[in-house]
Amino acid sequence: MKAHTRRAVAYIVGRLVEQKDSDSVYDHDAGELFSFGGKVSSTTVDVYDYERRCAVVGSLHLLYHSGNKKEVRLEIRGSEFSGHDDDTGKPYSGSVKNGLVSIYESEGRKHFHYSV
Repeated sequence: MKAHTRRAVAYIVGRLVEQKDSDSVYDHDAGELFSFGGKVSSTTVDVYDYERRCAVVGSLHLLYHSGNKKEVRLEIRGSEFSGHDDDTGKPYSGSVKNGLVSIYESEGRKHFHYSV
């Protein structure tokens, strides 16, 4: 998954699981804060990535990333989530705890961390 796609997923999942309004996500690996805006609910996602200048929209389970022009599948179960990035063709999974979103990609066996 591309870094900007991971950030968008972390932002959406973090807002939903933590039930919190936020206008940014902190990428611990990049050491930077990235701005997002829009609406996130259990049925609809309509957010804008200000750094990439693109939208991520759709239902919670099937998101369309306008920057990649591909879909991102997402399923949230409590504080854990999983999905598939159609852009890279790779699955991902993760969890949310106390505002920290961890995304794991089995391809590179790497965890990525974000704060919402």
